Amino acid sequence: MKKADIILKSSAVFTGLSAIPQKGAVIINGNRITAFVSWDDTETYIGPQTVLKDYGDCMILPGFCEAHAHFQDGALFGSEDFLREIAESKSEEECVQMVQAFAESHPALEKIVGLGWFPANWNDAPLPTRHSLDAVCPDRPILLHAADGHSAWLNTKAIELTGVDKNQDPDLDKFILKEENGYPAGVVKEKALFDYVTPHIYQMGFDIDYKVQRNLIRGCNACGITSFNDLSGHLPHVEYDAREAMEQRGELTIRMHLSGNLDGPEKLEEAKALRKRFSSPFLSVPCVKGMLDGTTSTYTASLFEPYTDNPGVSGDTLYQYEALIENIKAANAAGFGVRIHCIGDKAVRWALDGYEASARVNDLSNIRNAVEHIETIHPDDIPRFKLLNTVASMQPAHVPLEYNEKLSRVGYERCVYEWPFRSILETGGILAFGTDYFVSDYNPLPSIYYAVTRHGYDGKITSINPWEKIDLYEALRAYTLGGAYAEGRDHELGTLSAGKLADIAVIDRNLFDIDVEEIKDAKVVMTMLDGKIIYEK
Repeated sequence: MKKADIILKSSAVFTGLSAIPQKGAVIINGNRITAFVSWDDTETYIGPQTVLKDYGDCMILPGFCEAHAHFQDGALFGSEDFLREIAESKSEEECVQMVQAFAESHPALEKIVGLGWFPANWNDAPLPTRHSLDAVCPDRPILLHAADGHSAWLNTKAIELTGVDKNQDPDLDKFILKEENGYPAGVVKEKALFDYVTPHIYQMGFDIDYKVQRNLIRGCNACGITSFNDLSGHLPHVEYDAREAMEQRGELTIRMHLSGNLDGPEKLEEAKALRKRFSSPFLSVPCVKGMLDGTTSTYTASLFEPYTDNPGVSGDTLYQYEALIENIKAANAAGFGVRIHCIGDKAVRWALDGYEASARVNDLSNIRNAVEHIETIHPDDIPRFKLLNTVASMQPAHVPLEYNEKLSRVGYERCVYEWPFRSILETGGILAFGTDYFVSDYNPLPSIYYAVTRHGYDGKITSINPWEKIDLYEALRAYTLGGAYAEGRDHELGTLSAGKLADIAVIDRNLFDIDVEEIKDAKVVMTMLDGKIIYEK
């Protein structure tokens, strides 16, 4: 019998194949799992070169897969030159004071960039304008991304820098808030944001990119994350240079799954070129990303019926229906999974319609399509995830983040179906969990806590449908096998099974043996990628 290179032993091994952890050991040779064996059989695999690591009562499990996040955005969010304190602001006035303090303490920065302001945190105050920012910093561009990632707040210098004031595209003009004289008021949304503003926020140069991306990877590793789905298809591809250099230097200690853009034939060709460039086990392009609507916070999520607190508005879709269908068909035909941002119930319906239409003309047996977020859904569409083999990619941390804001936006009847984790599982659908980092912190353990409790960090219920909570086994599967399935790698990732890659995490306690309120406080003590320990506490 071949002796093991490494043995990981514990009284609590969650393989992902049974509902509770088991006492035993994971046998590893090279970069693969050879077997999972009972505690008593461990000695059989020990040779003179075997490394035996006994984790006692700590829980061993598959490495976490971040199913939906924004890597470059998030990496810069953690940078010292990025303003993030505004996430704590309770009003426009307080936010402006934070901007002023940051600008005064960073006089060498050519522009002030930040993220985190959110109307829901300002007691639904009116949207801010350029004038309050101009009052504290008129001579440098200020570009402040909203917490939901779908709006930005600019001062006059930033409006000039981005060219928003020179926009001539009527399809984009509706996403630029205007003053009575027609000049941009300061808030830019959705596609106008992505086309004009985002590149100016998140382009910082190779050296800074390398530093902040490496720091984020280390942070992910310390949280047990071994696989990362970067759904930032709208950002310039120059951001990938640093990750390519990391892989060449052997420093890419995470499996990075990039995304192309769904926006038509030209973008599809760019995605094909990107896939040709990156096709390794650590850097690949399995999908294209589309943005079908916005958020309920800014009334840009697309709904069947008007907003409860804004009856004249039901939200726009960012694609025409026929164009969406054709783009999905073409992407699937080219071998890409399609992953579409859908917050409103109408957007979810359209995405599922597109996948159904694609299935009529394409072989989707090896294609993984997904709907992202699913914050609002018509109940008739819940069973379609199983029928269409479509992944429900969702973010448990968004439930407490919003804290019932949708009650005022869309009303009680629609909120009954918000973030329907349980309903999708009960109808046979596949859940994949992530955080949408930078919107929420990338640590998986608080998100698992939110999923199994529907509580906020303070232990209080944060939704009107707490019955949509799921059990711990289901939440862990969504954060491991579900994510691997979404990226088309469930054959080699997501469970501790013989033949799969040795991507493994160890948590400092058995999550099944503690009160659920303690889950959010658990810590990762070891992370392994490809059979090598990349983090150890």
